[in-house]
Amino acid sequence: MSGWTPRRREASLFGEHPGVAVLDGGVVPRPFPPGFNPPPSRGGLPLVEVVEPTTGWWQQAGMFGFRFQGLTPDVEGEIIPLFQNANLPGPPAPWWVHYFRFDRNIQQDAGANPNGDLRARVTYGVGGALNVVELDLITGIQFPIVANFIQCDLITYRPELSAQVYSPIDVTAGATIGKGAGSGSLPPTFTTQYFLSDDSGGAPVTDFTVAVPDFARSVCLITSATGTIDPANLGGWTVDFFSTTLNRIRQLALADPGVFQALTQEKGVSIPAGTNQITVGGPSTAEVRTALQFFLAL
Repeated sequence: MSGWTPRRREASLFGEHPGVAVLDGGVVPRPFPPGFNPPPSRGGLPLVEVVEPTTGWWQQAGMFGFRFQGLTPDVEGEIIPLFQNANLPGPPAPWWVHYFRFDRNIQQDAGANPNGDLRARVTYGVGGALNVVELDLITGIQFPIVANFIQCDLITYRPELSAQVYSPIDVTAGATIGKGAGSGSLPPTFTTQYFLSDDSGGAPVTDFTVAVPDFARSVCLITSATGTIDPANLGGWTVDFFSTTLNRIRQLALADPGVFQALTQEKGVSIPAGTNQITVGGPSTAEVRTALQFFLAL
């Protein structure tokens, strides 16, 4: 006992290699879970620090991002190519697609506002699968997509589907992609053109049908009808969901305050499975512009 100090284990007192196995009735512990093997020892090898590189394949010019600046083409439906990357590194994985846009000028004269706008068009694929999706490009958008081939473009369109002709706009817009994915605060959207009520038969009537776009999960109604804060003024309005065989799957009457509230708020109402097209119709108190905004599950 001579020379013993507190908090120090003496081999002469407790044995050279004390353990559970040498105790009376002790049990040798088994690995858990079954098949577990301890990690190999470093064997005195030095630790290696992994540093993310600042240069590499992602800096290829025009392969991971590009922008357009200037006057858009003078024809609606024209594609403005941005970039294409057909050899994304590694196996198919989530990629974050980011579109940006800047052109928000305030016009004092309403008559000078051009009837032209842009949508984002993404072509993506994995192996032999290829798909195209179009999205609203209001002031920018971000969303994830699984692919090893991505092509980002812009496409011109005419927001007001009326007698007004399409006109080009001056804009700066582009897109970039990055490895990985996150979650956006709101899903991307697709808004149809604005339909003008038809008064050729006397009283104005709103009546139009649109196809349901890819990834659509819910839809809301946008209208400039006078007095839409009071559902009673839309007593004859209905929104009908039809299948590919033109069978009515669901009908919503805007005279119902609950339906009106749900259909006109953000994200709107759910779209039932099997829906192929949606029809909006009803009498208008005056000239009305109406559109549907779809919320997409991207």
